[in-house]
Amino acid sequence: MRTSALTTSFIVILALCGSVRALANSAPVPPPIEQGTTDCASSTYASDQLVCSDEALRALDRKLRDLLPLPAIPPGVVIEGQSDWFRRSRLCALRANHYDCLRAAYRERLSVVKALRHIANGLPKWRDANCDGGTMRLAELGHNVVAVEQNHQIWIVLTATELVIWKPFAWARTNGGRLEIHEAGDIVLHCNF
Repeated sequence: MRTSALTTSFIVILALCGSVRALANSAPVPPPIEQGTTDCASSTYASDQLVCSDEALRALDRKLRDLLPLPAIPPGVVIEGQSDWFRRSRLCALRANHYDCLRAAYRERLSVVKALRHIANGLPKWRDANCDGGTMRLAELGHNVVAVEQNHQIWIVLTATELVIWKPFAWARTNGGRLEIHEAGDIVLHCNF
C-alpha cells in the first residue's frame, strides 16, 4: 500500500513538473491592446462585456466612437488621452456599482470631447475670474462643463454630481463661494466667482 502511494505521488510530481515546463516554454501573454472604445467582437475586459450586453451603454460607446478621433489638442490643453481614459474606465469593474460607474465615465468623456471640439474651433466665450495666482478665464462649454485657462494652460473640468461614482481626470466643485479645480485628485486652483 505504501509503495502504491509513493508511486502515485511520484507520478503527480512528474505531471506537475511537465506542466511547469510547458508553461515556461509557452509564449508570454501580451498586454491588452490599445483601445479608445469597446470592441464587442473581442471584448477583453469585464467592462467591455457589460457595455456589449447593455443597449444604453452600447449607445454611449457608439456616440463616443462617432466623436473620435480627438481633434488636434491645442497647445496648453490638459486632457487625459483617450486610451488612458479607456483603461481607467475599465476599472469600474472593481466597483460595486459597475454599471453606474461606466455610465458616468462615458457621460464625462463625451462632455470632455465635445468641449475639446469647442476649444479647438475657437468657440468658447471666455470671462475673467479672480483665482489663486492671478486672473484667469472661464468658459462654460455645455451642461456641467467648464474650461479654465491660466498661464496658457486650459483644463476642461466637469462640475456634475456624479463625482461620487466616477472621478474624472479633472473636475471642479464649489466650496464656500469658491470654485476648486482638481486634476487627478489634487487641488490645482481656487477661483472666486
